[in-house]
Formats: sequence, C-alpha cells, structure tokens
Amino acid sequence: MENANINHFPEHVLLRIFSLIEPTRARNAASLVSRRWYGLERLTRSSLSLRGNLITNPYPPHSFPRFPSVSSLDVSNLSPWGRVPSDTPFLVLPTLPHCFPAVTDLTLYSRDRTALISLTHHWPRLKRVKLIRWQNRPNGAHIGSDLNPLFDVCQEIEEVDLNEFYCWTEDVVEAVRSHPLVARNLTGLDLMLTNSTDGFRASELVSIVEVCPSLRRLIAPCVFHTGGVDFVSDATLHILATNCPYLTTLHLLAANDLQVNHPLAITAAGLEIVFSSLPLLTDFFLDLPHPIVEAGRLIENLGQCRASLIQNLKLGNFEGVCKGMWLHLDGVAICGGLKSLCLKRYHDVSDASLAAIGRGCTGLAKFELIGCDLVTELGIQKLAKKFEKRLRETGRQTLKDLTVLQCALISSPTLVKALEPLRDQLQRLQFNCRWTELDPNMKEVLAEGFCLWPYKSWDNLRELSLWLPAGVFPVPSN
Repeated sequence: MENANINHFPEHVLLRIFSLIEPTRARNAASLVSRRWYGLERLTRSSLSLRGNLITNPYPPHSFPRFPSVSSLDVSNLSPWGRVPSDTPFLVLPTLPHCFPAVTDLTLYSRDRTALISLTHHWPRLKRVKLIRWQNRPNGAHIGSDLNPLFDVCQEIEEVDLNEFYCWTEDVVEAVRSHPLVARNLTGLDLMLTNSTDGFRASELVSIVEVCPSLRRLIAPCVFHTGGVDFVSDATLHILATNCPYLTTLHLLAANDLQVNHPLAITAAGLEIVFSSLPLLTDFFLDLPHPIVEAGRLIENLGQCRASLIQNLKLGNFEGVCKGMWLHLDGVAICGGLKSLCLKRYHDVSDASLAAIGRGCTGLAKFELIGCDLVTELGIQKLAKKFEKRLRETGRQTLKDLTVLQCALISSPTLVKALEPLRDQLQRLQFNCRWTELDPNMKEVLAEGFCLWPYKSWDNLRELSLWLPAGVFPVPSN
C-alpha cells in the first residue's frame, strides 16, 4: 500500500502506541492532529495536572472531556485552594469523579480538613495520596484531625506523602495509631513534614512502626542528639527493623544541619544489627548531626553481604567511610553494585578516597559530594579519569549525574576543568564552589576566572545548576 500511514493501523494498535507516549507536550501535540487522535489521547492518558481559578470561572467547564484512564491526578494547583478558606471544594469536586473515574493517585493542597472530606467520599479507593500545605495548621485543630478524613474513608490506601505538608509530628502519630487496620496496609510513608524543626522522637517513631508492619518505604526526620529527651538510638532502630522487615527504602535524617557536641546514641555496631534485620534494603540514607567513628568496617560488611542489592547510599557524618590509603579497596569502594552515592560532611574523605571510589564503584550513575573539606580538583580529576577509562574499555556510560557542594578547597573553574574527561557522559551537573582566578598564564581562563574551551562542548548535558557571586556574570568566548 503506497499511501498507507499510521492512521490505517487498527484501533487496538493505535491505542498501544499512544499509551507509550510519556512527555506531556508530545501528547498534547498528538491530540491536535485529528479528532481521532484527540480521542485516542484522552483514552490513554494516565496522569494529569489541573490548573485554574475556581472563583472567577466555572471549573471544570461544561465541555471538559472525560479521561477514563487517568489514574494520577494533581489538583494542588487549583486556585484559590491554599489561600483563603471557602466552600470551593464542595462546589467543584462533585464534578471531578465523573471526569476522572479511575483515579488512584491524588495530589491535593489541603489547607484544612474540608478538602479531604469532600474528596475522599468520591474516590474511596485511593492508593496513594500526597498532601501539600505551606500555611500553619488551623488554630484549635484537634491532634490528627487533618489526616483522619483520609484514613476514615480510604481503607485501601498504601502510600502517604507528607513531604510538603505542614503539620505536627503528633498529628501523624495520632492518625496512624487510631486507624490500625489502614496502617497495616501502608507500604510507603514520606514524613519529612515541611518546616519541621525538630523531627520524630523515639517514642513517636516506635508508635508508627508498631502498627505499620508492611512498610517498604519510610522517610522521616528524627531527633538524634542525646542533649534532648526521647532521642533516637540503636534500640529505636532495632525496633524499627524488627517491626518492618520488608523495608527497601529507609531515609532517616536530622531535622536540621546544625552540628551538636553531644555524643550520639547510634553506633556502627547498632547499625550492623539493623542491616542484618533488613535483608531487602536497597536504598539507605542516614544523615547525622554528629560523626560515627570508624564506620569503614560497617560499610565494608554491607558491601560484601549486599554487593548486588544495595543500590543507593547516602551517608552524613560517617568517619572512615573510605580511606583509599592502600592498593586494596576499603569502605564504600567495596560496594560495587551502587548506582547512587552521596557523601555529606566528611572531614577525612580525600583525593585518594575518590580514586578508590572510582575504581570500586564501577556502576555509579549518580555521585554527590557535599561539605568534604579535604577534597581538591585533583581528586575530582582522578574520579573522572577512572570513569573515562571504563568508558573506553567497555563502551558503557555510567556516571551521568554529579553534584559538588560546599567543598572548601575546590574552585568552580578548576572543577569544570577537572571534569573535562566526563564531558561526553554527564547529563546533570550541580556545583556551588567558590569562583577564584587561576594561573594568568593559562590561555583557557579569563581574567574573571571563568574557564573557556572554545572548541569543546558538553553535548549530553541536560541540566546545569551553579552558584555565581552577586554582580559577576560569565563572559562568553569570542
């Protein structure tokens, strides 16, 4: 057939093709081709974010199409939710379930409990809910009242995301403890809680994990320093691991970055017991306000026992995590299966450590270096050359995402020059190092201290984030 085109495909084939289109702009463009494509796009769209003013214009409009396949719906950007209390949710939400009958994943701005009350009755089978609120919790609200409407109606909910939701830690504990049947089915809790200045105390964390045995993902700020009361300790983490043995993602971090002089109640020996109690753990993040000494052996045991399982590791204030002083690999460099690694606030990580990580972590795709004061551009260059050599030998690109923040001995121009071997690999680069002038004899550097390579480009770079001093602008090459 000489004039055959995509429109001649059977309906079920076109539906399959449209279901594979993910970029929103591509889907919108396809829907404008013809009425047939418009209908196919509506039938296969799985996620949608709504925007509009609910006061000045009726919403949804009468001609609003029906999306029978949308399972993920974001209504957090509908105005005026989040600005003034009103009965708007009750006026607009009854029309949404007809347009989106298959929603199981909902993102909502919930200034008070009225929005949740009006929504949950229309979608009682929600599986995942993300709540957003930047204002203070309502004055006089009872403990847990902001979350109770969700757990009262949505008996099948599995994941709750409160990463951008302002509330008290007591609210979460009360809501979860008062709904034990719902809590038993929860598999994911993100409890970072916007503007949380303290974090969950030991008794609160224990109260949550005791009623959530099915958790696979837990993210929470915690009180670690022993200067207070009811702080998280080895015993707390052991209870957590015992009650939630199916955890694959565990992120526990201090609520703020303030350094404390009090010793921690968390030790390397205690963490080793936790790791042995969580056989499915693949993503671990522990950021502490006080260093854990001699943690290298702990990380080595983790790498040897879970070499093919641990993929994401983010550690803050662990001493001895990788010394790189001998020919054999040590510490985190033994974890060859890592895909993502973040080292934060280390005072003993050196250039030799980065060279060892480059040798050992062969599959590393994302690397973050934050607040490591002994690392210089030479260490970054050694790391880059290791991955460049691996690319030449295997033809496989690995390191694509690099972040270097608050490293005192690294300047931005020298960092960019050290990363030259990775120009063809990096897709995302973020750094906020200081800007200083280099050797004036180097022809590649301008007087302002900005590195230039007129005939070289970063073709694969998709995202760049950098810090510039006030009043200084990069000068392009002539």
